[in-house]
Amino acid sequence: MSNLYYVFENEQTALAAEATICIIAGAPLIGYNALTGEPEPDKQKTERWAIPQQRLDGKWVFQKVPSEKLEEYSQETIDNFNATYPNTLEEYDLNWFPQVEEV
Repeated sequence: MSNLYYVFENEQTALAAEATICIIAGAPLIGYNALTGEPEPDKQKTERWAIPQQRLDGKWVFQKVPSEKLEEYSQETIDNFNATYPNTLEEYDLNWFPQVEEV
């Protein structure tokens, strides 16, 4: 999976962007059995793409939709998303978040 993250200036934009990804993808999505590849419509469905998190610098991030998944959508859809929810892409960095001390 990609280590790229969408980076947004504020929480409102990040939340709206993530909600839009869910709408475009048709969430909730049914899962598939990892061994058989068969759909499992009676199991819990995927409700969200991600949960945006705030970095130490105040910006909000969540993992980018993989390129192979984006290929399922038109360039117009992708361009509209980026225009509506301005973002940059950055590689994940452990220093984005407070370090948890081991006890």
